[in-house]
Amino acid sequence: MRFRHERRRGGAVRSGRMKTSAIPLYLLLAIGLASCDRQQSAVPDAVASIPDFQRAASLQELMVLHVDPAVDPLWESVGTIETREGIETRTPKNEEQWQEQRANALRLIEIGNLLLIPGRRAVPESGSVPGAHIAGVLDHAEIEAAVKREWPKFAGYAGDFQTAAIAALHATEAHDAKALLEAGERLQEACEQCHGHFWYPGDKPPADPEPGVVKPLEHHAP
Repeated sequence: MRFRHERRRGGAVRSGRMKTSAIPLYLLLAIGLASCDRQQSAVPDAVASIPDFQRAASLQELMVLHVDPAVDPLWESVGTIETREGIETRTPKNEEQWQEQRANALRLIEIGNLLLIPGRRAVPESGSVPGAHIAGVLDHAEIEAAVKREWPKFAGYAGDFQTAAIAALHATEAHDAKALLEAGERLQEACEQCHGHFWYPGDKPPADPEPGVVKPLEHHAP
């Protein structure tokens, strides 16, 4: 998209051009370069002034409290399911429903940024890793050590997750159910790749516990 300066005279619209003949070209270039140098030199100072991040939430809490409430409705908003009444095709039906999924996609994009803050615990101090008693499933200390040791890989998975969330955002803005379904599949793949490497490497996911066996995260006793 091109933009042009315009001026209106007597009801007519004409393209405007900035006259620079009075200023030598070399002087304009010098001014521009000096401005760029000032901006670049200010960047390190601005970054240095940012306070340290407060890592209040563990990775598990980010998943349970933020990822799941956003990604589950997005996954469930599109697809084909079999019911007693027959085959049902799900897709957002109106602008309000599309906006709900757009909001979920935005949340997931920003959660990707939160995942890229290093130094988080795997689970809360009073919590435990689901399935840690099963062979092949890592416990908190092992997950935390693996993430620290292989941070570029973890960051790559977080980037894949965020890229898929961006695709979901674009799909909701275009009201494209097929693209939203594909973005949802990419989100699931990004999650499974990370879980398969840092949670249950070389093993199948732990089975879902029976109802009542595991207390909700917020009810774990210290």
